[in-house]
Amino acid sequence: MLAARLNAQGYDTVLWHSSRPTELVPLRGPDRLTRQLAPIRRMRRSVAETLSIVRHPLANAEQIALANRMLKTLPPRGILTRLREAQYICRMAQAWYGAARLGRITIFDQGLVQELCSLAILSGHADVASLVTLLESIPLAQLSVLVSVSPTLLKKRTIERLSRLQLIERFFERRDRPDFVPVAHQLRDLLVRSGHPVLCACSVDDPSTESSLERIEQEVVRQYRSAQHQELRRSGG
Repeated sequence: MLAARLNAQGYDTVLWHSSRPTELVPLRGPDRLTRQLAPIRRMRRSVAETLSIVRHPLANAEQIALANRMLKTLPPRGILTRLREAQYICRMAQAWYGAARLGRITIFDQGLVQELCSLAILSGHADVASLVTLLESIPLAQLSVLVSVSPTLLKKRTIERLSRLQLIERFFERRDRPDFVPVAHQLRDLLVRSGHPVLCACSVDDPSTESSLERIEQEVVRQYRSAQHQELRRSGG
């Protein structure tokens, strides 16, 4: 919704979406074959992306270094979990650095701060010093947004999403953790303390969602115009 609103105002905006479109295709129906093959394609894509990164270490040095730094500081339990997180970080970092070079507005529905939150939980021993160190060393968005939803709504959405997944997809899916919310708020506090802009959005109902979208949209436009103005000043324009 936010990307559509910004594009409607004439701001070139793209959305980096972490969800998989095939999850919206029902398991039964005319497109059921596409849906049933989705897990195989997902696994094949993950393996292909990992091999591509390994085969070209110099070209992907930034992504590999970032993944290594994050996983070394907050190592998840289990080799399969580490491989999954490493692949995810590299894939996200590749999109992140690519977006930075393009110079247009890019919205990440899940950014590196959220991945840091996941690693803090998966590792089981995240301390404030480790979190601060990583926040200072990973690329951060110009604006971070913490979205609050009611626990009931969150549980409902999770159940609906899991119901659309096949058994093998559920095996590879991250499990929701009750301690995600306090860790997310802890990271928000650390970001604010360091001077990083963070907006708190609410998505409890339609009015709160609309109000939050307006505030986020205004802040994104303000920062984008400010960045453009600074770029013009640097170039002498």
